[in-house]
Amino acid sequence: MMRRSLLAAAAAMALGGAAHAQELRVGVQNMAPFLDPGRDFSNVGSQFYVNAFDPLIGKDHSRAESVWLQSIATAWKQVSPTVMELTIRDDVVFHNGDKMTAEDVVFSLDRIINATFPPYNVRKRDTLPNFASVEAVDARTMRVTATKPEPLFETLLNTQQTMIVPKKYWDWGCPVSVDGLSACGLGVGHGGLHVCFVGHWRTISQRRMEPHWIVPAFDVAEACHPGFSL
Repeated sequence: MMRRSLLAAAAAMALGGAAHAQELRVGVQNMAPFLDPGRDFSNVGSQFYVNAFDPLIGKDHSRAESVWLQSIATAWKQVSPTVMELTIRDDVVFHNGDKMTAEDVVFSLDRIINATFPPYNVRKRDTLPNFASVEAVDARTMRVTATKPEPLFETLLNTQQTMIVPKKYWDWGCPVSVDGLSACGLGVGHGGLHVCFVGHWRTISQRRMEPHWIVPAFDVAEACHPGFSL
C-alpha cells in the first residue's frame, strides 16, 4: 500500500539526515474513476484511499500476523458470536473541517450492508455478506451485528469498504467522483493525507492533514498517470 511505502521512505530519509518537508511523486498505471472506498475494490483505487480515509479498525502492516490497531475505533469487544461493539474517537475531523459523528459511521457501513445502489450490492456480496446491521448505541458506541457467528469481525472492519465517509455529501446526491470533486467539495476523507487536487484522470495530489493520529511520511504525495508529465 502507498501508506506503507511512504512510511518506509520516511524512515530511509530520517536515517539519511533529511529534516525538511518532503514531497513524493509516483507514476501510476491508472486512475480510479471515482473516489469512493465503499464502491471500489481495485488496486488502482486502494493506493489513494489508504491515505485519505480510515477504517474502523487499523492494522500493523509491518507484521506478518494480524495485529489490530486503533483507528476510527479506539476500543472494540465482541460481546457475542454475532455482535461487535466499538468505541469511536470523538475528535475525528473530515478534511473540510466538519467533525465526524456516529451518524457518519452508521451511514458508511449501512450503505453497504443494506445496499440499494448496484455497485454497493456487489461489495456487500463479496465483502460483508454476513453483516446484518449497524447502529449507534450512543455518540461514541457503535454496534455491528452479523447474521450468524462471525470470527472475522476485525478483518472485515479493517477493509476498504468500511472506511468512513461524510454522510452529508451523499445526502447532497453526490457520491464523489473524480470529475465531480470540485462540485462536491474536496474534504471527503479524514486520513493522514487529504485530496487537495484532482486533474481529471491525470494526477491526484494529497497534502498532509493535521492533526491526525498517524503522521504521514510526506507533506505532499502526488500520483500521476503516465500521460501526465512528471
